[in-house]
Amino acid sequence: MVAVLESKGFLSSRLFLAVAIIVCLVVLGCVVSPNTAWAADANTGKALFTGEVMFQNRGAACIACHNVESLGSLGGGALGFDLSKYAGGSASALSAILKSPQFPVMKDLFADRPLTEDEISSLVAYFESMPQPANPIQGPAPAGSFPFIGIAGLIVFLIIASIAWAGRLRGVRIPLVGGATR
Repeated sequence: MVAVLESKGFLSSRLFLAVAIIVCLVVLGCVVSPNTAWAADANTGKALFTGEVMFQNRGAACIACHNVESLGSLGGGALGFDLSKYAGGSASALSAILKSPQFPVMKDLFADRPLTEDEISSLVAYFESMPQPANPIQGPAPAGSFPFIGIAGLIVFLIIASIAWAGRLRGVRIPLVGGATR
């Protein structure tokens, strides 16, 4: 079976497609390697911020309302502040805000679902590990970038699909056409 697939070019196309997808993920920045001493806590903090890991008391992920520059142009909500400007900020100030939020939406949202000490420590470590932006973004990510990213993704997908399925009908069509003309 494998020999038949390889002779038709099917297996190598699938392998090529898998490699192409992995390369695209790496190029688009989906694979991030931490470079700080806070790696364990900062990674947990990032996972909590983005919602990859749920808060113990089931509070909403920070990314639902906030954005940070390090997550890219599509990462984050527009309701709250862009938190990039707090990168490398005072750990005690960040802890105080997270322990007892004074912002109306956060206050209501986390009144019955407070963050634990470990979650606060991890979020503070995440903010301390982020590079300080040269020019912090003052609002949500530019909406104009989304269509361009979508179009670029579609083009990459179509190119990969055309390469993967270039010879798909060759093994079926030729015998059918040849049999019909006899």
